[in-house]
Amino acid sequence: MNESFRVASSRLSHQYQHLDYLAHNQANLTTPGFMARDSGYRQGEFSSWLRERGGSVAATDNPLDVALPERAYLQIETAQGTRLTRRGDLRLDEQNRLVVGMGWPVLSDSGNPIVVPAGRPRVTADGTVFDGGQAVGRMARVTTDSVDGQGSWLVPGQGLSTRPDTRDLLVSQLESSNVETAEEQSVLVNLIQRTKVLGELVQTQDQILEKAIREIGRGR
Repeated sequence: MNESFRVASSRLSHQYQHLDYLAHNQANLTTPGFMARDSGYRQGEFSSWLRERGGSVAATDNPLDVALPERAYLQIETAQGTRLTRRGDLRLDEQNRLVVGMGWPVLSDSGNPIVVPAGRPRVTADGTVFDGGQAVGRMARVTTDSVDGQGSWLVPGQGLSTRPDTRDLLVSQLESSNVETAEEQSVLVNLIQRTKVLGELVQTQDQILEKAIREIGRGR
């Protein structure tokens, strides 16, 4: 394969991956605590990484909304095992479990889902969950130096572990996603332009190759 064709095809594939990440970021613009994913070339290799900075925090009227300190995470139960999240829009599900996001149960510091039997939840700054006046558990909160994953559904970075985090939560406050609309739009415009140029180059190279094959087939 022509080297320039191979490089252009590879770059075009990477641009499409970058577009996918941008689309996912934009789709989660209003998802609380969402971490956007960036991508690009590092040391000549295409890779992607989470944008590990917090979104803005705003007060709400919901006593179950919580905002976490920097690099602090709640532990949640998923079908793939325990994961981390900065999503703080807590609620009760039909089983009166404290959940977040797609219905992921929030785990207590004993590793179990937190259940609020009478359905009268209240959260305090130290992560304790009350049912009326009765404490029913304390939300497990951990910290780690770096994370990876899908924006709201995270794991510690490669080779890293978590440590307990005892810093206070901000109650009745909520962190937004860290997707920056203006920044994303600027990147998107540049990316579309580069993708168009690469697409035209690959198409031209493909046409040249196809013509050469036809010529060889005719014995020329």
